[in-house]
Amino acid sequence: MSAICLHLATIQRLVSDAKTIPVDTVLGKEVLDDKGYTAPSCVSEPLLNNITYSRHKRSLYVPAALNQKIDYVLYHMHMAYRKNVGEGVELECAGELTQEFLNVFPQATFRWKLNNGPFILAPDRMLYRNNAIVIQSLTVDDSGLYLCQMEYAKKRYKSFAFHSLIVIGTEPTVRIKLFQSFNLKCTSQFIGKLHVNSYRNWLFNGKIKKDFSKIPATKSNPEVIPRIEHGHAGTWTCEVIEPTNGKRWEIKFYLIQVGEPVAWVKGIDIEFTGKTQAIVISVCTVVVIALLILGMIIMRIIQQDDKQQEALDQIKTQMIRIKAKGIKLRGQTVAHTSGSSTSSGPAGPDSDSGSTSGSEL
Repeated sequence: MSAICLHLATIQRLVSDAKTIPVDTVLGKEVLDDKGYTAPSCVSEPLLNNITYSRHKRSLYVPAALNQKIDYVLYHMHMAYRKNVGEGVELECAGELTQEFLNVFPQATFRWKLNNGPFILAPDRMLYRNNAIVIQSLTVDDSGLYLCQMEYAKKRYKSFAFHSLIVIGTEPTVRIKLFQSFNLKCTSQFIGKLHVNSYRNWLFNGKIKKDFSKIPATKSNPEVIPRIEHGHAGTWTCEVIEPTNGKRWEIKFYLIQVGEPVAWVKGIDIEFTGKTQAIVISVCTVVVIALLILGMIIMRIIQQDDKQQEALDQIKTQMIRIKAKGIKLRGQTVAHTSGSSTSSGPAGPDSDSGSTSGSEL
């Protein structure tokens, strides 16, 4: 078995960092040279690899003291924003803590999430500044829960801050027909995990909707309006409440407009925001093109059927003509046969009686 020789102090530091292998197991008996310095100690290669792996594994975990400090700040923070369309906002990450975290994990990188999904920066109205996000010309689609994290190892993240942002507009965000169903979506799961007693309410025109109140914030499924009526038109706002300290976060805003029903559309969940409109238009375009192609195919099939029918009609006409000629020829043959039989056949009763009468006279 191969061995690697290192100074005693180096091995002690490796083992101390690993905190998984006793020092005595690695070193055995200390050896000093004649000058009093620690002589190189030989360690088996598999054991040294185990030490190195243990150090790497330990590096994937945040130090306990720093981790507790971050969680404490995250739990007690309350950053909730209510803005109008066209205004701006700046969302900050925990500055001092992130710097302390970078001292431990210098390779760590920032990332922002929006509503449990990736946050996509719009360069024309958004920018990063000192680990913060600056958003200008806000739209209703910017509403939601923003989460600041740091990735310090592959697929390992630590959350530092979260912000709720609701953007209020005067234009309908949803246009939906009568008698359809609609899903009210509110991504409150992160707050629910952080504050275990928190719940969410839906406010309709500023008042709590009893059917959609005190829903656990950890619930991921949307609330469903099974049948849209005229009475559902108005503003719908999702707020998350922490009852122990009274903190509130507003996450989602709808302005619903109800139109007349469409007979052939039943139970379709339509949420007409800017992105959804583009998707709907694209789908409709594809459907129209498909119908045109299908119509052309059907017309071609009909034309082919017409040609086939015309050919069949011609065949039928020819057969009728041939049949008519056959009947005519048969009639002529029968007439000719009847004439021959009359001229050469035996005399009938009238002939006999005629001849008898003549002799009697």
